[in-house]
Amino acid sequence: MSIKLITTDDELRDCFTVYHELRPLLESSEQFIHQVKLQLLDYVIDYAKEHNCAQVHLDTGYQRNAAHKVYLARGFQLNCHHLALDLA
Repeated sequence: MSIKLITTDDELRDCFTVYHELRPLLESSEQFIHQVKLQLLDYVIDYAKEHNCAQVHLDTGYQRNAAHKVYLARGFQLNCHHLALDLA
């Protein structure tokens, strides 16, 4: 058996079947993905606090309203716009 880095929601969704055996109260793969993402965000915040970081910065797509609600609930503030110009 080998351990593989998960980089997409689809790969994370593939793990749900095994994880569901361990945590049968999870109702869906989408709930599982949401919980994993929350745990990762909380880990980053806790890590930054433990290492005396002054701030945590996060770039997010403007259309990700559900994610923004999570970030705001965790204390993040919308304080700038990040602009990009695709030259390709």
